Amino acid sequence: MAWAAHRFRGQEMPADLTALQTESLLLLCASPDAAAEVWKELSRRTDPEARRLLETAAGVGTPQERNAALRALGRQGFTGFVGAAEEFLRRESTLALTDRRDLQGRIGFLRYLEELPPAISLPLARAWFLEAWPLSLAAELILAKHAALDDRPMLIEAGNAALESFDMYRLCSIVDALAAAGPEDALPLLSEIYEQTSYSYARLRVVSAMARCRGIPYAHRYLEEALWDCESDARAVACRAVDQTSAVSQARIEEMACDRYETDAVTTAARDVLLAK
Repeated sequence: MAWAAHRFRGQEMPADLTALQTESLLLLCASPDAAAEVWKELSRRTDPEARRLLETAAGVGTPQERNAALRALGRQGFTGFVGAAEEFLRRESTLALTDRRDLQGRIGFLRYLEELPPAISLPLARAWFLEAWPLSLAAELILAKHAALDDRPMLIEAGNAALESFDMYRLCSIVDALAAAGPEDALPLLSEIYEQTSYSYARLRVVSAMARCRGIPYAHRYLEEALWDCESDARAVACRAVDQTSAVSQARIEEMACDRYETDAVTTAARDVLLAK
């Protein structure tokens, strides 16, 4: 097995992952470049033998194998590791920062919980949202993908608290969750975040959330301002979402479309918008 793993580390990514046996796929996880694709192929394998191998790897495999197997099992909706994930994260919440040494174990369980279907993961997220870190982190990651309308009051309250305490990582997760839940009721909070924070990634998330509210005049003001944002991703998102009838927006989009110093993503977005008119 060690010899095979060594060989895989030195090989290029196989062109056809579907042709590989499950054992060989798990060995490929030793390569960080391969692992991102391998777990997706593993998640498609639901026959009894593949499930047995995945459960074994998730329990006693190398850290890379465990992470890929856990993520695949989460995508399959397998709940057999929910208890172990909560136990691990709850135990970490009692440790000092310097004693939280199993980074790979934490990542594996967090990715597993993220991939679980929302019918399974959302009740966990709601129960853990106000718990100590990293249970709260697991809740944020789940809500960022699957938050529902009923979660908006809780998220808005927590978002105000995170903005006041300048907890930018939590705030970014909350903005993502509000975008997933439907950001319309959260526009006042989103505008406060955009105006008050100097953290550009938080503003990018606000722009992405407001892009779902295109057509609402309140959101247009911030989408138009984001055409000049320092983050190129924010400019690209705003370019595609802003009200095209605005003369200011139109002039800025035309400027970005032919700006040779602009990023490719922004010029492509600007040109696509102009071509679609």
